Amino acid sequence: TAGVNLVVNPAPLTVTAQNQSRLYGTANPVLTVGYSGFVNGETAAVLLTAALATTPADVNSLPGSYPVTVGGASAANYAITHVNGTLTVTADGPAVTLPPTNVTVIATSNATFSVTATGTAPLAYQWFFNATNALAGATNASLTVTNAQPAHAGGYSVVVTNVAGSATSAAAALTVLVPPSVTG
Repeated sequence: TAGVNLVVNPAPLTVTAQNQSRLYGTANPVLTVGYSGFVNGETAAVLLTAALATTPADVNSLPGSYPVTVGGASAANYAITHVNGTLTVTADGPAVTLPPTNVTVIATSNATFSVTATGTAPLAYQWFFNATNALAGATNASLTVTNAQPAHAGGYSVVVTNVAGSATSAAAALTVLVPPSVTG
C-alpha cells in the first residue's frame, strides 16, 4: 500500500482597517476593520485574537492624512493579511461672514469695529490699519480705537486664521470729524 500526504492550507483572510475622517479638534472616531475571505459561513467569531486598529493621530493632530494600522488578528484555519487604512483630519478654513463696517466719530471719541467669522476653532484675529500696518495687541474679533484722532482715520481690516488657512476682511473706513474751534 502506498501512503498519501494530504496538505490542507489555511484559507486566506484579509483584515482591512476602514478609512475614516474627522474634523480637527475632535476625538478620533472608533477605528473599525472589515474582513474578506471567511469560508463555510464563518465570521469573526472564529478568530483566536481580534484585530486591533490604531492611529498616531489625536485631538491635536493637524489636518492631513494619518495611518490606521491594523494587526493582531489570528485564527487556526486562516492565513491572515492585514491591510492598513487612513484617517483624514479635515478643517473648515476661516470665512468672514460679517465684515467690519464704516465708522464715523468725533475726535477724542472711541470707534469700534467688529467682524464675524466662521471656520474650525480656534480662530485667531489680527487687525490692520491701511492694509499693511499690523496693530499690536489687536487680536480679538473686535477692535476699539480709543481717543480717535485725525491720524487714526483710514481703513481697518482683519485677517482671520486657523489651522486650515486665512481670510481677510474688506477694509472699513474710520472717519474722524474735528469740530470747529474758536481761536483768538
